Amino acid sequence: MIVLLDTSLLLLMAEKPVDLDRLVELVGRFDFAVPATVMAELRSMTAGTGRRSRLARSALSFASKQRQVDAAGEVDGSLVDLASKGGSAVATMDAELIGRLRGRGVPVLTLRGDRFALLGPEP
Repeated sequence: MIVLLDTSLLLLMAEKPVDLDRLVELVGRFDFAVPATVMAELRSMTAGTGRRSRLARSALSFASKQRQVDAAGEVDGSLVDLASKGGSAVATMDAELIGRLRGRGVPVLTLRGDRFALLGPEP
């Protein structure tokens, strides 16, 4: 299974460790993928010296080591389109995006505390 990573989750992963073993329990074998729109959003956040910029640089470093996926348009829309057409799950912390994805029947992975939770249909 492909798990598309959203900016919000990448920033959180840069801030604190997450339990990837729990992700395996939920979806089985998986590969992360990062849409080009997410990469561009992270790059735009790296300028500066503040906390958010530092987190963005760390998230970008992690994201650049994952599979890259072509995508265009606005970030959330590209995630919804890619997941809907490709049968992927999306990992995000964005409540509005979660609602859009669930409305399309896309499996959503999000963090509850320090553990992943699966929302929506089983992948």
